Amino acid sequence: ADAIQETNKYTTAFSKTQFRENTMMTTKTTSFLAISLILISIPVLVSFFAITFTASHDNIKSNLNDNSQGDGSSSSHISNNNNIDITSQRDSQRDSTNEFFMSKRPEFPSHWGSPPLIQTRDLVPLPSPYGRGSGTLKKWIESKMAEDRAAASAGTTDANDDHDKLSWPEQTLVGYNGEEAKRIILRSDRHKLLEENVHILPQDAMVTMDYREDRVRIFVDDDGKVVRQPRLG
Repeated sequence: ADAIQETNKYTTAFSKTQFRENTMMTTKTTSFLAISLILISIPVLVSFFAITFTASHDNIKSNLNDNSQGDGSSSSHISNNNNIDITSQRDSQRDSTNEFFMSKRPEFPSHWGSPPLIQTRDLVPLPSPYGRGSGTLKKWIESKMAEDRAAASAGTTDANDDHDKLSWPEQTLVGYNGEEAKRIILRSDRHKLLEENVHILPQDAMVTMDYREDRVRIFVDDDGKVVRQPRLG
């Protein structure tokens, strides 16, 4: 009986020892499997988040580019419209200015004919007394004045009959010798002026600002040539 009791005691102790060992082995195995699963899951999760972040970043960048292009197109459209409006305003102002100077401009001598129909759209000072106008008109006036000076120097007249009847102030005296211009003015049928009231002055001379209908001032350069059209006053 004692032997059986002793044997049972050892068997029970062995069973308990075996149970503890099995439990520890199971725990170790479970822990190992859990750790392995975690280690395997980490790269997968990292890859997933990396792919998601990259896709989101690309979408945001694409949206920003689309908005930027849209804003650029709108800005370009607005800028083009503004440029068109500014150009139209400038053209309108230039046309109004040209019309103003044309209304104030003296008539051209009849023997010159008609001015050019096609002219540039700029605005420059014209030879006196024609105010301001286009560069095309300026060249045309200068060429006609040069022809008149050449005809006067040669002592010839224009083939046009009206040229024989032309007299100051319609006759352009710019480029004439000062004394010759004075004689032409004194011969004018429209204005009977006294010789002492027709003055030849340097072009930069200081003069009074009063206005007299019986006086004409002829301004000449250093060579004695008339630099601007003489007029009453």
